[in-house]
Amino acid sequence: MKHPLRVIILCALAVLLAGAALADEGVLTLPADLTTVGDEAFYGVTSANKVVVQEGVTTIGARAFAEGGFTEIRLPSTVTEIGDGAFRNCGSATGPVRYFCIPYGVDVNASAFEGCYADVYIGGQLVPYFRYTVGDEGVTITGLNGYGSIAEAVIPDTIEGKPVVAIGDNVFNGKRDLAHVVIPATVTSIGSYAFSNCSALTAIDLPAGLTSLGNGAFYFCQSLTGIDLPAGITALPQETFWGCRALAEIDLTGITSLGKSVFRECRALTEVTIPASITSLPESAFEEAQGLTQIHLPNTLTEINKFAFYGCRALTQIQIPSGITAIPQGVLQNCSALQSVQLPAGVESIGQNAFRSCAALTNINFPAGLVSIGQEAFRDACVGQSANAIYALPDSVETFGSNAFYNCGAGLLVAPGSAFEIFVKENGYTFA
Repeated sequence: MKHPLRVIILCALAVLLAGAALADEGVLTLPADLTTVGDEAFYGVTSANKVVVQEGVTTIGARAFAEGGFTEIRLPSTVTEIGDGAFRNCGSATGPVRYFCIPYGVDVNASAFEGCYADVYIGGQLVPYFRYTVGDEGVTITGLNGYGSIAEAVIPDTIEGKPVVAIGDNVFNGKRDLAHVVIPATVTSIGSYAFSNCSALTAIDLPAGLTSLGNGAFYFCQSLTGIDLPAGITALPQETFWGCRALAEIDLTGITSLGKSVFRECRALTEVTIPASITSLPESAFEEAQGLTQIHLPNTLTEINKFAFYGCRALTQIQIPSGITAIPQGVLQNCSALQSVQLPAGVESIGQNAFRSCAALTNINFPAGLVSIGQEAFRDACVGQSANAIYALPDSVETFGSNAFYNCGAGLLVAPGSAFEIFVKENGYTFA
């Protein structure tokens, strides 16, 4: 029974103190001999605009100042624990900040500052609104103190006298109201999924000194329309822009590597040029980039991985670079507008489902050294095109997957006695 009684006494004391202090200057100053501010002690106090908690207080209880009218909160350097929702919904929506950078060693409940718009001071110092760690090279932003919405974030260039050099993993993940971010010139690294699912973010200025982006840094930033990559960024890791459905253009100059699903579901992209510095196109690189009409591939490219252009429904033609020897699984599957494909002389294999459901395909060449055609490679391709498309298959073809040309509308021109002639007869196809 002692703990509830203490809370009741503190609540009563709060009312008396608030009334006395507000008569003069609207400042609520707590007594110097307090060590704990109890749960809900000043809950809902809206007539004060400033609260001063004296040195010696170590604990701020749950919802102690929640729903208050405070626009300035001063906490002592002695504070070590801040409870659940302690300052929830304090201040005015026109206030300056919403999340606060609490010094190392203070145990802060994640929702302590949820929806808070007040300036917060600890030990006399105005603190920014991020969690962070301090290392030899500088400060890394590691998170936000709270689960509330945030529309704007201004990342400081220094904390505790050291430069802010990194934004850690998942810092802004899921902040769907975040529309504007200011990143200082000191930042060189942005972590994995740092801005993922920030669906209101339309643009972001990356500092010139940035050299590293983590996986999925902008994953499903669905409103992001464009981004300029600094010269120091040479690699875009997996899922960097997956789901950025409004991203209309990207300049890849200087990029040397791309990760899996890097532009997956980037539906507003219409034309992309892959620079000569890239030698490998990763799995699902442009999968479901449904607005892509043109893709320019360099001759330096030696590898294209599976599903790279799966579901690119607006793509009408593609020229495969001379260094490619294998057409992988599903690479152009469901590219329903694709009409023309130019395969280089060195191609030896066409993988499973490579051109499946490319119904508009009317022009494709088969290189003389082609050895294998995978399962359902041309299933449902060239539908209704038998009058215009006749495929001449080379004698070199030795193996065929099941249903390789199932429901394919094109005619097939094959050499008498060849392995493919036997395959055609065994599968009931007609040929010239």
